[in-house]
Amino acid sequence: MPQLASPPNVSSSKWIDTFARLGYATKGILYSLIGLFAILAAFQAGGQTTDSQGVLTTLADQPFGQFMLVLIGLGLIGYALWRLVEVVKDPEHPNSSGAESVFHRLSYLVKVFIYGGLAFSAFKLAFGSGGGGGGSTQESVARVMSLPLGRWLVALGGALVLGGAFYEMYRGFKAKFRGKLKLHEMSQKERTWATRVGRLGLIARSLVFSLIGIFALQAAYYTNPSRIQDPGQALQTLQQWANPWVFAVIALGLLAYGIHMFFMARYGRIATGQGESR
Repeated sequence: MPQLASPPNVSSSKWIDTFARLGYATKGILYSLIGLFAILAAFQAGGQTTDSQGVLTTLADQPFGQFMLVLIGLGLIGYALWRLVEVVKDPEHPNSSGAESVFHRLSYLVKVFIYGGLAFSAFKLAFGSGGGGGGSTQESVARVMSLPLGRWLVALGGALVLGGAFYEMYRGFKAKFRGKLKLHEMSQKERTWATRVGRLGLIARSLVFSLIGIFALQAAYYTNPSRIQDPGQALQTLQQWANPWVFAVIALGLLAYGIHMFFMARYGRIATGQGESR
């Protein structure tokens, strides 16, 4: 007698979907604030360039800051857990194998550490324990460079960041991100704006990360960790180099990326390994 296929774990699938959407919404909040601060800085209206860690530190000093940091920390944990599921299952690329599969899983693993670390920082700030610790980006890179082949590891990291930035720029120009949105659930106006903010957001973010990759390659070439820049420092460098109006467009693009994350939270296609979330 033939055995019936086991039904998918619907409860597990719903939890993964919830983690992913909560994570996208949290990223939307962080990037929207990064963009807003940068816009204010572009017009010398009291803002300053910063990154996700800087946003968390700023929130800690605000009314209800502790409550907001706890919510953001929970959202970042959700995002990290979803990426951890992707490390194990790689549901978005079920047919990949070999080097391609390893590359996908490694990229997800990096995000687990990045957003898990941000969640840790949010909780530490919320409960008055200071920032995330671990020293500056330059100090971390210096420790890596002290390892055997450490210089080459930094160069590899820079190349991967630069390659990822170029791919993100390509996705922005070609609007490839639309394939990850449930366009059929949107109105025509929503589809139009989702495309506009997605394009602008991905291109602006790719400019920041391409600069990070270039500085990482320079740090490896000159064996000089001080050349490394985190996202906030790279954004500050762009502000120094670019025409104020050009920088204002980049800042607006980072705000657009935050809005793009909100679209992903609401309309994103979340692959759970048990069928696409619809």
